[in-house]
Amino acid sequence: MALAVFQEAVRRGELRTDIDLEATIDLLYAPMYYRLQMGTGSLSDAYIDRLFDQAMDGLLQRKN
Repeated sequence: MALAVFQEAVRRGELRTDIDLEATIDLLYAPMYYRLQMGTGSLSDAYIDRLFDQAMDGLLQRKN
């Protein structure tokens, strides 16, 4: 399901066309699973928002 969402975002020009979509999914989901598995912190809304914002900074299509 996540792959379809990212593919649609690329098609609409919202995400860069040169990104690896499988790696993008890993980029977003891996930190959450790591926290769950290792117990290194909570999965607060603020934490997830920060992860998403930082990832999107690198993935978004830049408008000139």
